[in-house]
Amino acid sequence: MLEKIIIKITMFGLMHQMVSFWVRARVPSPVFFISSLLLSSVTQSLSHLSNLLQSHAALPQPASVWFGRPNSLYRLSDLSLLVSLISLSLSHTHTRSSLCSVESLPLYAGDHIAPTPSLSRVVDFPLVSHNQSHTGAMTSVNIRALLLFSAIFRVILILYGEWQDSHMEVRYTDVDYVVFSDAASLMASGDSPYKRTTYRYSPLLAFLLIPNTIIHRSWGKFLFSASDLLVGLFIRSILKLRRVPENLCTYSVMIWLLNPFTFTIGTRGNCEPIVCAVILWIIICLMNGNVLQAAFWYGLVVHFRIYPIIYALPIILILDSNFFHSGRKPFLSYWTAGHGKTTQSSTDVTYHCNMQNVLTKIFTRQRVMFGLVSAIVFFSFTGLFFYLYGWAFLHEALLYHLTRTDPRHNFSVYFYHIYLQYENEISVLEKLISFLPQFVVQLVLISCFAQDFPFCFFVQTVAFVAFNKVITAQYFVWFFCLLPLILPWSSMKLKWEGICCFFVWMGAQIHWLMWGYMLEFKGKNVFLQLWMASLVFLAANTLVLIMIIRHHRYSPVFRHLEFESSKNSVKLE
Repeated sequence: MLEKIIIKITMFGLMHQMVSFWVRARVPSPVFFISSLLLSSVTQSLSHLSNLLQSHAALPQPASVWFGRPNSLYRLSDLSLLVSLISLSLSHTHTRSSLCSVESLPLYAGDHIAPTPSLSRVVDFPLVSHNQSHTGAMTSVNIRALLLFSAIFRVILILYGEWQDSHMEVRYTDVDYVVFSDAASLMASGDSPYKRTTYRYSPLLAFLLIPNTIIHRSWGKFLFSASDLLVGLFIRSILKLRRVPENLCTYSVMIWLLNPFTFTIGTRGNCEPIVCAVILWIIICLMNGNVLQAAFWYGLVVHFRIYPIIYALPIILILDSNFFHSGRKPFLSYWTAGHGKTTQSSTDVTYHCNMQNVLTKIFTRQRVMFGLVSAIVFFSFTGLFFYLYGWAFLHEALLYHLTRTDPRHNFSVYFYHIYLQYENEISVLEKLISFLPQFVVQLVLISCFAQDFPFCFFVQTVAFVAFNKVITAQYFVWFFCLLPLILPWSSMKLKWEGICCFFVWMGAQIHWLMWGYMLEFKGKNVFLQLWMASLVFLAANTLVLIMIIRHHRYSPVFRHLEFESSKNSVKLE
C-alpha cells in the first residue's frame, strides 16, 4: 500500500540524513547501530499508524484521479510521498543549506462533502460517541496518535541533538540557537541582549529563552517544537472550519508534521515555528470573527518578526462590512469537489468585493478596530524595548532588516551586486529600490487573491522570499506552514504537472548548490556562474508559482451576509 511507502520513504530520508552525519563526523559504528535500531522502532510505529489509516472504508469518488487510482487517499499518498522524496533529496546537504521548497509539491483537489450547519471548535479532538461510525472513531484516534508520535519523535531528536553536539564535529544545533541563548543569558543577568553580536530579533525571543540559563539549555528547542506541533493542530482546525473531509485533513497535517525539513527546524533551535503558529492562529481568529484578538496577535507577530507586515493589506480587504457585522460571525464558504467551478455564493462574494467597494467603504468599524489595535500593540512593544535598550534595539530588530546587505553568497539574485559594491557605500535609496519588485508583485497578488486569503498569504510569501535581497533555507518555512491550507483547492495532478514542477525546482536548486560548493569548499572564483544560477533559481520559483496559481480553484473564504440572509428568507418562504 502507498501509505506504507510514504512512511518508509520518510524514515529512509531520516536514516539517510543520519548516515550523512556519521560519514562527516566519523561516528563510531556502535553509535550508528543504536541509532538505526531507534529508527527501525520508529518505522514500526509509523507502519502501525499506516495500518490504521488503511482501515478507512467507502471513500468518496474524486472528480479526477492520479494514475487511474479511484480515491483521494491514494492521491494524497502520492503527495506525501513526493514531500518525503523532496526532503530525502535534500538531506545530503547540510541542514543549514538544504532547501525544501514547497513550490514543487504536487497538489490535489478533494472530494465532495456536504456542509454542516455549525462551525467547528478551534482545536477539536472529537471524542468518539456511541453513534459514531467505526471510520470516524478510527480517524479521531489517528489524529491523536499522529500528534503523540510527532511529539515523542521531536523529544528523541532533541535528546539526540544534545548527544551529537557533545560527541561529533558536526553540530546538530543551529548556530542561531547559540545566538538566542547568549542573548537570553545577557538578559537574565540584566544586560542588553544586543551586546551579543548578530542578535537581530525582538527582545521577546530572548525573554522566552531565559529558562535556557535556569532550567536547561534545550528549553528553547522544546518550546519551538511545541509550537511546531501547534502548527499541525491549527492546520487541521482551519481545514475543519471549511468542512474539508477528515482524511484530507489528516494527510495535510502529516505533510507538516512528518516532513524531515519541518521537524528538524524546531529541534535544531530555529524560532520560525512560533511565527508560523501565530500566523495560523490569526487566520483562525479571522475565520471565527474574532477581529480584536486577530489584531492583537498580528501586532505582536509583526513586532516579533517583521515580514508578516505583507499580510496587512489582504487582511484589511477582507474586513469588509459585507462579511463582518457587529455581533455576527462571518459565513464561511465550504470545500466542494469541483475543479475550477465557482459556487453561487463565491461568485456573489467576488461581485461585491472589488477594489471600488473597498475604496468607497474603506473606513469600516472592523478595519478601524483592527488597524488601531494592531498598531497599538506593535508600537507599545516597540516603545517599551526602545526605552529599555535604545537605538541598538531599533536598529538591530527593525531597521536592519529594511536595509540589510549580505555579501555572502545566498540564493538571492542581489547577492552578486551586493558583493561587488560591499566596500563602497550603498545608498539608502538604492537599498530601498530593491523592494520595488517585491512591492509590485505583492500588489498584483493581493488584488487577485485577497478574498481567498490563505492562498493569498501563501503566494505572497513565496513571491516575497523569491524576490528578497537575502534568501536562506529557513525562509521556506514561512510558506511551508501555509501549503497544507491550499492543497484541497488545487487540481494539479502528479502526472505530469507535479513531476515537472518538482524537477524544474530541484534542477535549479541542484545547479545552484553545485556552484556554491565550488565556491565555498573548492575556493574557485565562480561568483558569476553562481549569480547566473541564482537567476535560474528565481525563474524556476516563478514558473512553479505560476503553475500553482493556474491550478488553484479560487474559493473566497467568506460569503456575503446579504446573500445568506436572502437565501435563508427563501427557505422560510
